[in-house]
Order: sequence, then C-alpha cells, then structure tokens
Amino acid sequence: MLYTKIVEKIILSEYKKPTKELKPVSFDIDDALKIIEDAFLYFNEEPAVLDINTFKDPIVVVGDIHGNITSLLKIFQLKGYPPKTSYLFLGDYVDRGMYSCEVIMLLYSLKCLFPDKIYLIRGNHEFKDLTENYGFKFECLHRASQSFYDKVVESFSALPICALIKSKVHSSEIPEKNHNRNIEYFKFNNENYLIYDEKISGEESSDDFSSDNEKKNFEIETTFCVHGGISQYLKSREDFKLISKPGLTMTNKLHADLLWSDPSIDILNYEKSPRGISSIYGEDATNEFMTNCGISNIIRAHQNVTTGYEWPFGEQTKLLTVFSSLDYCNTLNDAGFAIIQNDQKIMTESFSVLPGRIERKQILTLPEWITSRQFETKKSQIKLPALAIFDTMFDLSVPALLV
Repeated sequence: MLYTKIVEKIILSEYKKPTKELKPVSFDIDDALKIIEDAFLYFNEEPAVLDINTFKDPIVVVGDIHGNITSLLKIFQLKGYPPKTSYLFLGDYVDRGMYSCEVIMLLYSLKCLFPDKIYLIRGNHEFKDLTENYGFKFECLHRASQSFYDKVVESFSALPICALIKSKVHSSEIPEKNHNRNIEYFKFNNENYLIYDEKISGEESSDDFSSDNEKKNFEIETTFCVHGGISQYLKSREDFKLISKPGLTMTNKLHADLLWSDPSIDILNYEKSPRGISSIYGEDATNEFMTNCGISNIIRAHQNVTTGYEWPFGEQTKLLTVFSSLDYCNTLNDAGFAIIQNDQKIMTESFSVLPGRIERKQILTLPEWITSRQFETKKSQIKLPALAIFDTMFDLSVPALLV
C-alpha cells in the first residue's frame, strides 16, 4: 500500500549522520501529492473542535515537532505506532527543522492508514505567511517541489483547531444538582453517568463502557487540548460551538488566542502578548476559563520548555505545556509529551540529548504492520541497517524479530 511504503521509506532513511546539505526527499513526489490529497479529505470531514474519548484506550499528546523527524520517530518508538497507540498532535509540524517534509508525510500517511487512531490539530506555523519566513517553503523548493508546498499549505486549512478529550472517572457518589457546573445525568448499560454541559451521543458503542456486576457511578471529565491556549472569548462550553476552522488565513481574535496565546506567572488575568499577537493569561484567568467551560485539564504546546514539559502555574492548576522537538534550535532542551489515561490522569514523559552527541550502535524499530508484511510475504528485499553506526541523539530499541 502507498501509505505503508512512505512510512517505511521515511523510517529507514532518516537515521543517518546529520548534515547541513539539503538532500532531496526520500519519497516520490507524485506519491506524496496523492497522500496529501487523501489526508485532506480526512481532515476536511473532521470538525473544528475534535471530540475524542479515552473510554477504551489512553491517548498520547504531542507538542511542537518543527521538522524534527528524529524526535517524532523516537516518540513512536517509545510509545508504539498507531494503531497500537492513539495520538493527538498539537500543531507546529513544520519550520525551523530540516525534515519538515518527512514529518508531514509520516503523519499524513499514518492519518490515512489509521484515521481514528491519530489526530492532528493546527498550530500557528500551519499558515502560509509563517512557512514562507521560517523555513518550510525554502525546504520544499530545495528538497521537493512548489506543487508539494502548495498542496501541504492548502491541507493546513482543513485541520481542526483544538480538541476536547473526555475521560470516564470513577465517582464515589453522584454530586448534588447544585454543583457549580452544569451537570446532566443519564444511564448507559445500567450504569450511572454524569457529564458536564453535554450528553454523550447515543451512538456510542456499548463496548466503550466496560460493565461490571455492580452499578458504578462515573463522572465524565474533559481535557482541553490546543496549540496556544485559552481565550477570553470562550465563556462557556456552549461557546465552543462558535469555533470554526480559520481557513488559509487567520482573521479573528479567537483563532489568534487558540493558536498564539501563552500562560504567564507574572499576571493574573489577561494582558497583551509580547509576541505582538493575541494575549498572555494568568492563573486566575485559567481557573475561571476551566470552571466556566467545564474543563478539568488543559494541555497546550507553543513554547520551548527545557524539560520537555512544564506546569507553569504548578500541577494544582492543571495546565500543562508540552514541547516535543529535541534540541530545538540548538537549545539542548528535552523533548516531552503527555499521556491521558482512561481515568483522565495525565502522565508525562521526556527524553534528552545524549552528552556530546556520542556515536553509538543504533537499531531501528519498524511498526508491526510493516514487519509482518515483510516477513510473511517475503516480498520486501529491504536490508535493515541494524548494525550500522549512526550519530544520533538518543538510543533506539528493536523487537527480537529484527535482531
């Protein structure tokens, strides 16, 4: 299959000594254009605000990648490729790094292969004006083609802009009706549930709710995932229905806030952002937003943090920044990501730059759906560079099948 072929080529081509030379992309441009068109159709069918749940499986939330294919592949190796693991990416896939083309093609191919296991939302760099000034257009023209660049930029307009991730949390007893949030009750599979602001669709499969012998009370809580942050224009969960996809250009302040705003420990509410667009927001503004909108946690990206993840107001405020591009612009930062568990607990992980960029023997890991095709059909003649020496920034692992 075309998508699998692209994934395979990218995985096998990027573990090489870093070079400043802009070499042509490792995939066929005509194949790439077809994948971009197919991915666009999936994105176009998705709403501006994704509605995802972790009733069955946890989901890994990934921050800025910025053309760092090495970091992206490392995350997949740590947590597993789709469909084994579900992912939500928070934008800024391109610019500044050398391999934005590969990042886009890998993510778009995976979207086409497993559309319900990988979700992409838009970052502030998924706009034509930024890609013209921060490296992606230059990379495309020198490594791919103008048509490749144009198609990718067009596809950005279809990306959702944020996501609400619902999790089922055990509750010892159902709260009273005078709870400070708008609560509605309903029964599903003889179990009691409650949810803030809106009911779960009756189309949900009964498999999404594991029933025990005894009745259990559950509280459905929501994590708000976005590239930038909160907005003073969202005053209730109902206001989320007003969110639209920006299209090719950003034209309103709500979009600017969702894509550009940042938390600040120096203020309490909202002030103009030093970036020159949108605002910064303090802890009081964050708490008010979460209470009014029925949000339990916020995960956002947009800022390079040394440890790969950061709770800017402390864990008690439940706002988390994740940044997933290792050694971004030579700052030696860690790369981090979050995992939202079935019960909405948020786990964080990170990985670091190896001291002195030590050369080590590295071994590749391929997804099971690639390796099974290779070994079962015996059609692939690819020789895995399992014993080669690579100058990389981290250790890799390999299943016993490939050793």
